Amino acid sequence: MCLAMHSLTAQNKNLDSLLTVWQDVSVQDTTRLEAAYTIFISQFRQNLDTARVFGKKMLEFSQENKNLKWEATSTRLVGNTYAVQGKLEDALVWFNRSLVLSQKLESQKDIAVTLSNIGTIHYEIGNYTQSISFLLEGLKISEELDDKPALARVTNNLGNVFIEQKNNEKALEYYLYSLKLKEELDNPRSLPAAYNNIALVYGNQKKYDQAFQYLMKSIETAEKVDDKISLTRAYANIGSLYNERGDYKKALDFLNRSLRIKLEIQDNEGLATTYLYRAKTYLNQKKYQLAKRDCAESLARGKEMGALLVQEEACECLSLAWEGLGNTDKSLEFYKRFTMLKDSLFNKNRTEEITRNELQYQFEKEQLADSIAFHRKQTAQQVAFERDLNTQRIKFYIFLFGGLGLLIFGIIYWRSRQKTQELKKEREIVQRLKQVDQLKDEFLANTSHELRTPLVGIIGLTESLKDGIAGKLPETALENLDMIANSGKRLSHLVNDILDFAKLKNEDLVLSKRPVDLYTVSNIVLQLSRPLLTDKKLKLINSISKEAPLVDADENRLQQILHNLIGNAIKFTKKGYITLLAETKNKMLSISVSDTGMGIPKEKLETIFNSFEQGDGSTQREYGGTGLGLSVTKQLVELHGGTISVTSEEGKGSIFTFTLPRSTQKREDLKPDLLVSTDFIQPLSTYKENDVIDKKRIQPEREAANILIVDDEPVNRRVLENHLTVAGYKVTEVSSGKEALKSLNDGTSFNLVLLDIMMPGISGYEVCEEIRKTFTASDLPIILLTAKNTINELVIGFNSGANDYLTKPFSKNELLSRIKTHINLNTIHRATSKFVPSEFVRSVGKESITDIRLGDHIEKNVTVLFSDIRDYTALAEGMTPEQNFKFVNAYVGRMGPIIKENDGFVNQYLGDGIMALFPNKAESALDSAIEMQRTLALYNKRRVKEKGYEPISVGMGLHSGPLIMGIIGDTKRNDPAVIADTVNSGARVEGVTKYYGAKIIISENCLKSMKDASGFNFRYLGKVKVKGKQKAIGIYECIDGDSIKSISLKLETKKDYEKGIHFFFDQQFSEASSIFEKILSKNPKDAIVRYFNTNAKKYAVSGAPKDWESVTVMHEK
Repeated sequence: MCLAMHSLTAQNKNLDSLLTVWQDVSVQDTTRLEAAYTIFISQFRQNLDTARVFGKKMLEFSQENKNLKWEATSTRLVGNTYAVQGKLEDALVWFNRSLVLSQKLESQKDIAVTLSNIGTIHYEIGNYTQSISFLLEGLKISEELDDKPALARVTNNLGNVFIEQKNNEKALEYYLYSLKLKEELDNPRSLPAAYNNIALVYGNQKKYDQAFQYLMKSIETAEKVDDKISLTRAYANIGSLYNERGDYKKALDFLNRSLRIKLEIQDNEGLATTYLYRAKTYLNQKKYQLAKRDCAESLARGKEMGALLVQEEACECLSLAWEGLGNTDKSLEFYKRFTMLKDSLFNKNRTEEITRNELQYQFEKEQLADSIAFHRKQTAQQVAFERDLNTQRIKFYIFLFGGLGLLIFGIIYWRSRQKTQELKKEREIVQRLKQVDQLKDEFLANTSHELRTPLVGIIGLTESLKDGIAGKLPETALENLDMIANSGKRLSHLVNDILDFAKLKNEDLVLSKRPVDLYTVSNIVLQLSRPLLTDKKLKLINSISKEAPLVDADENRLQQILHNLIGNAIKFTKKGYITLLAETKNKMLSISVSDTGMGIPKEKLETIFNSFEQGDGSTQREYGGTGLGLSVTKQLVELHGGTISVTSEEGKGSIFTFTLPRSTQKREDLKPDLLVSTDFIQPLSTYKENDVIDKKRIQPEREAANILIVDDEPVNRRVLENHLTVAGYKVTEVSSGKEALKSLNDGTSFNLVLLDIMMPGISGYEVCEEIRKTFTASDLPIILLTAKNTINELVIGFNSGANDYLTKPFSKNELLSRIKTHINLNTIHRATSKFVPSEFVRSVGKESITDIRLGDHIEKNVTVLFSDIRDYTALAEGMTPEQNFKFVNAYVGRMGPIIKENDGFVNQYLGDGIMALFPNKAESALDSAIEMQRTLALYNKRRVKEKGYEPISVGMGLHSGPLIMGIIGDTKRNDPAVIADTVNSGARVEGVTKYYGAKIIISENCLKSMKDASGFNFRYLGKVKVKGKQKAIGIYECIDGDSIKSISLKLETKKDYEKGIHFFFDQQFSEASSIFEKILSKNPKDAIVRYFNTNAKKYAVSGAPKDWESVTVMHEK
């Protein structure tokens, strides 16, 4: 740590000196610009925006002093900042300006570098023809100049173009040559990208082992040189390879690592590609919603950069994602965009032009080969020369053997001295680390001391307000003041633990020992601990004898030991007993604190007394604490001259045992008031979660929005509750994610959720994701409460489904303003969903009604339920229009919720009729129909008994099949509509219920679409052909909507019914009638049997209708 700080300090001093040179007008212009260039490179690696500002200052200075060379260089440097940020069009403008200036200077080296930069930008944009043209031109100049750094760059960039053209062999040739040059130049910062590129080629060739080998080299080198961009690209490419191999878990792990770092360093160019890689992984996992999200993010970033290749692949990805989600229109839309982009990137003319450029460059390539051959020849000659020289040297060394011996001795001595110096340096490092550790402890202790003063003020002022210093306060104010005081005390305890830990570590804590009555002290501690029990079924038992020997101890520290052990026991014990016991062991008194709690894992018993150690990794979040309590306790016991140990069994409890020296003085020799001091004993006041404010006192009379508060901290919940209650909202508060989900599943309607992120058990992110499985962002807004406001944290929150966030600490005005905005939006959404159901909106692939456009539609297989009150016209004639309205409204008001509870929605209220759609299961539609009939039966009982009205009868028909759901209308007026023969057939099925006297009839299609119909009871009614329909459909009566008595009789006679129906449709009408008569003798109210019996008797005399094929023809709708 010290070395790193020293290096950073030296670097800052160097930059300061360079800045001084840059600002010194007396220094030569060239010297000033060279200093500025070094400053720019340093800033370029830290902050691109700062570097760009400095580059533009260099440019202004160069222009003022008419220094054309530095003007060209400065312009190129500014272009580099735009290029790295992915602002490709801006980068291209600056590089073109730099090229013009370099050509004026006739500086071949600068021209080559700029040509390479321009070629790279064209490659990123997708202009491959122009890219390769510029790159080859730059390569030619660099070869003429024998400029190895430039050759390394330009050959690498040529490899990039060919890998995008799927020419892996050519790409590998350029990449390997670039790597060779970079290794010769000994520039470690250039190696990670080279390894990464070679790995991409091997990945394309399915040579995964070689690809992983080069990627690991890239990661290792990038970490050494602190190259985060190359590191994240290696992570992303490893993720892509794992995706190709089908290991999606590892793929997502590496891709998420890459994204975290890219978001941190704002690598916009790399983000577009990595989001695309992760989207492809989600596609392979069939997680189409997540794939769509990442594809859209990649497309947006690709557009912002002007990168056509990224846009092409993102459109293809979105096409596949929408296809997986069942939205064929969206899938086709993005497929068209994909093909257009693909054509623009890879059309025949461009490929041929690239090939021509490559062929034209063969001459330069041959030159390059000749140059390599020349250098090889030179090297061979040099090696031969060295070989001859070595031969002569060997002869010379033979004569000077003794001198060689001295040389070896000198080397050994030098190595020994070097090792001694290394050991000395290591000792210095260890000493410095110890100093840093001591400084850390001092800082911690000093900070804790500084915290103590304001804490004392907070607690004191709160207590004085409670005591009436400002006058009498209402009960609500006193409760809030209690919470302020207890929060201060809680923080004060933590500060005390930190201070004690620092004192004990530095051996600065001095005990004030005297004879102490253990029984009295333990009784006091138990009494003070009782408020901590809250609602736990837990008993505190003091089994220490009143006559127990006195101990030689510091009373305050003994109280602290007992407080820590008993407090821990209460914290980790839900029910049972906590028992104190003491027994004499030689010159020591052994004190035990036993509990019936959760116990401690065996592997943790040896480390439980270590600093910052807790029984389990999740303990700190679930139960709180610093992990210092037991460490401080152990050191206090040992400071008294005792020992402490623990025995435990998971699930059964723990026993902490410590020893203290017995006092040499007898109890009777001391005055009672000297045995224990009560000067510092104060009763604990703890906030109980069931001590709630009486909201009736401040609840407004108007109907208020209901808000769910989810936070594990009681104080935070109380603060939020107070603000919202005063503002006129209804409030429900829970302390965990599980309770929140339970409240939402119980059917309580909430308008908004305030959700803390950091909670034990289930985090706020997980709760948010679970809520979004049931409620859309429009149905139930969620505002996250977070102490973290980094971009990455916020992105995770919004991806989890949050609508908004508030960063702690937040002001009351900001809280209420944001809540009001979301409540207003939710109110609008709820109002619109009464006219266009949310389920309909979601069915056409939209989140909110505001997303819907004229012509949006989707084809789905659904079950249609039609219901209609029989003889409603006659019923309505006896009522006034207002009575008619109230009657219909009361009826549909009972039926609508039943449909929704069974995963359906009312598409249209048709006066006394209802048309409902069930997009998921036909079984749900039938469950709904049965429940509606039973609700109607209860309604009829009250109707007859209380008002003396006639009972009403409702027929219900169900049919399953495909239909189009969409938005129709004109530019001024839109309506939701369902269009298909399925709707007409459903209405006709309901229509035949009155002919048969059945309550529920379903079509054969509906029955076939059920995955499991075994839970229902049906009777076959044959096939019917209704008016306007050419095709007959099979129909069944579902008897489960009848009264209990009717169901029982129909089940009892079901076998006879099936025989009778068989005879009827086999045209054996006399036999059928005989069986139907038998059924009617048992169940005379069976309308369907009566219908078939009447027809059987008729056909037995007159014969079956002409051309009768067991199909009943209905001549009315």
